Amino acid sequence: MALTPWVVRWVTHRQVLAITARALRNGALCQGPSGCSRVSLTFDDGPHPEWTPRILDCLDELAITATFFVVGRAVAAFPAIVREARNRGHEIGTHLYHHKRPEVTNSAALHDEITRSRSELENTLGDRIKWLRFPYGDSCGQSAQRIREMHGLEVVYWTFSAMDSRARTADTIVERVAAGARSGAIVLMHDCLFDESEGLSSCYHPERTPLLSALPFIKGRLLEQELSTCSLSALFQ
Repeated sequence: MALTPWVVRWVTHRQVLAITARALRNGALCQGPSGCSRVSLTFDDGPHPEWTPRILDCLDELAITATFFVVGRAVAAFPAIVREARNRGHEIGTHLYHHKRPEVTNSAALHDEITRSRSELENTLGDRIKWLRFPYGDSCGQSAQRIREMHGLEVVYWTFSAMDSRARTADTIVERVAAGARSGAIVLMHDCLFDESEGLSSCYHPERTPLLSALPFIKGRLLEQELSTCSLSALFQ
């Protein structure tokens, strides 16, 4: 059966978007070295006054070192939580200042977002930061090389997502991570959903209890696969 013209246009549009996304991610980090027997757990969108401290406590109990990508205006609101995460040995990266695509619709606005978020974070921590992850994985047309040259930051995405923002049960998260885990993998998770106060789509679940319940089982499944966990910097050493 022949495809109707609008279906052809839709498929072509999706293909163009996919190809463009891959091209823009050229030079960005999505996977650590194979053969290192380690994975990096990363958490986006925090800090959150309730969920981030609970996740930090859980990571302590499991002896897991992670990397947190934090939103600038949340850092300004809860600086002590970010410092606590760093003091517990976790790595901190920036997730821009506003976590909104409309804020970065052109290159000047994007670079202002990066500068503002980096300044907020480095003033809070007293240290330079290394990592940048764009909200939604959207680089707004900026290459990793250009970000590196202008801001001295490494752009990193993820090997796969735990899909914890859509999961209603811990089992769903555990199975997703176990299925995707491999040497050098970068796993995307969330210590909160930053946009929850502004109206999330019904497919997203800001409740982090399933993730908290999943973390011990994730650690166990990784050990079964002879994989340990580490920060991003340790993964790429």
